[in-house]
Amino acid sequence: MSRNLLILLLSELKTLRFVCKNQGCGAVSEVSPAQASSMFYTSPKCVACANMFYVQEAFKGNPIVDFIKAIKDMQSPDVAKHLDIEFVVAEPVKK
Repeated sequence: MSRNLLILLLSELKTLRFVCKNQGCGAVSEVSPAQASSMFYTSPKCVACANMFYVQEAFKGNPIVDFIKAIKDMQSPDVAKHLDIEFVVAEPVKK
């Protein structure tokens, strides 16, 4: 069985796309990792509907900001000269 794969290197990641899944919204925000960090630092809410992306009490800290910080840290020159991370997305097998 053959599958098509899309491989994206972390070093190629320039834009993060946030898709709101709150009921009736579906807004999409596209920002750089640097912009996303400041955008969600104090308020992890949708810019369109203003609803929260997660229940804050369920987490210590802010998982969105933690994720963005990890991306920025891994893209830093000190890390990037020794390591790149590949995200491999497989195309679903058609039956």
